[in-house]
Amino acid sequence: MATIASDLDWCQGFLKDTYTLGVDGQLWTRAELLGYYNDGYRKLVNQAMNVKRWTVLEVPPRATYALTYAWEDRYIQNGTFHNWTMSPSGRYACSSLFELDIAEGYSQSLVGSEGITQGWERTFLNPAYLPFRFMLPRNHLRVVKMWYAHRLLFPLGVIELDWTYQNWYSLGNYPLAWVPGAADDRTYDLYEIQTTDTYDYAIRRDSQYFNTVSDGMLRSISGSRTYGFAYDDNASKTIAFAWTCEGDANQLQNVGTLPYTKFFFRGPGMRVTGDPATGNYQGIHAWEKEQLNGVARASQTVETKPVGCFPWESRYGASVLPLGYGPVRAIESPDRQYWPIVAWHDQIPLGKLDDIHSSNALMVLEDIEPDAPLLTPGDTPGLLPPQLQKYLRCYVLFRAFNRQGEGYNPAMAELWQRRYLMGEQVLRRFGWIQRQDKNYARQPVHVRTRPPRPHLPSHYPSIW
Repeated sequence: MATIASDLDWCQGFLKDTYTLGVDGQLWTRAELLGYYNDGYRKLVNQAMNVKRWTVLEVPPRATYALTYAWEDRYIQNGTFHNWTMSPSGRYACSSLFELDIAEGYSQSLVGSEGITQGWERTFLNPAYLPFRFMLPRNHLRVVKMWYAHRLLFPLGVIELDWTYQNWYSLGNYPLAWVPGAADDRTYDLYEIQTTDTYDYAIRRDSQYFNTVSDGMLRSISGSRTYGFAYDDNASKTIAFAWTCEGDANQLQNVGTLPYTKFFFRGPGMRVTGDPATGNYQGIHAWEKEQLNGVARASQTVETKPVGCFPWESRYGASVLPLGYGPVRAIESPDRQYWPIVAWHDQIPLGKLDDIHSSNALMVLEDIEPDAPLLTPGDTPGLLPPQLQKYLRCYVLFRAFNRQGEGYNPAMAELWQRRYLMGEQVLRRFGWIQRQDKNYARQPVHVRTRPPRPHLPSHYPSIW
């Protein structure tokens, strides 16, 4: 895919404003043409509304920041925010409804409720008069469809729910529908709310580093389901060392900064212990972990084979230790679908696994727009197919010839504007193809058609 710099060079070659491509011209600078390019990129994507993305949100909702005032959203560092307070006049912020009467000087008539900053706090408080609000990324444009636990949720209006004459935003049972436009941009309310915490996967924090959420990369996955790992048969069948806790691994790989660290091993190491439920101890045998977890001695597992610390110990009766090197690259299942989420079409899903979501999450199919940071000459308009990139060049020439000044040429501006509008029509047609040919389903869709007519073999006798 061509970069933006090459498109700007093409535009400069047509404008004939400079002898050397890539430098500022006499009438149009490169920064000005780049600004036109960014404007056309955003306009083309927004007008067509065909660029979609899968977004998975945890239930209850979680936000990057919890804000007290609306003006604090400029400091969220590209994350999501939840304005958990009520500020009708902008001069003060209230965490409960009864505080509004006190601040406005009226007699207290509203029922008080707890103020929460994150949705998962409902598990402990379940306050009333607070909606179940989900925050979407800043490049969100509109919601196409929404599912919860593979069940399609339908959109409703706030007026429809108000006709029920009940506090619909406080009822908690099972998510049934979603309500758009009930709050700030990029936020949606869910009806009914989920009062239990369904966060299925949590990246465990390293016990040695208490100031970070997760260290390094994801090595293993555990939960109510069964996960197995595959490894390359041509890879090495040995390890450099076996370790039991984080302190052992750090000291075994230390280069010798401490006085008592004289030996270190280079190569992969493997942990041979597992954490019990308490997380304070590590055990090698199954019965050790069961005893630490409080299992009665009579119910503990009886092991018939010794537990090995190295793969070569399997030749002497120990259990085989299959080795899986590196991070988690892919997750496959015959019953479920797993796929990585990419931000643009030319992005290759490489790197480490950062986040995992389960079926009890809110899956949103949304239309997106280009992100807030402006593109640089070395970037590519990744939300568009490479074949439609030429229409962005048409938009740049349209804006250049339409600018008031020495280079103003209304005839050429109209010509390039018509060519750009052809790109909007083409991109809209892609949307119709998506609606007709794409079926989002987890099982085959059986389409009812007319059965074919019976055909008799050629040697069948004629019937009169």
